[in-house]
Amino acid sequence: MGERERMRGYDAAGTGLVDDLIEPGASLTIDFLPGGAPEPDELDRLGTVVATHRRQAPIYVLADEVSLRAAWTAITHERPTRLSDAVGALAPLRRYTETTR
Repeated sequence: MGERERMRGYDAAGTGLVDDLIEPGASLTIDFLPGGAPEPDELDRLGTVVATHRRQAPIYVLADEVSLRAAWTAITHERPTRLSDAVGALAPLRRYTETTR
């Protein structure tokens, strides 16, 4: 088993999240990079949360440079079944920048 398969990720109780944004109907997994979501006894770290086609290459960045523990908590609290729900669950963790003209 490779490192990617051992990582702690979220897959909606094994059924996968339904992609309702990019490829409607596709089954997705949420991965926490690098190394998966931290276990309770591990130190937190900053990372990237991505949606993948069942542990393949990331297809959508949900949040970048966020606490992976906070992201895991947000996802497991909301228990999203659709990609748009996962985006909403992580929205409070994302930093937004303002552009001026």
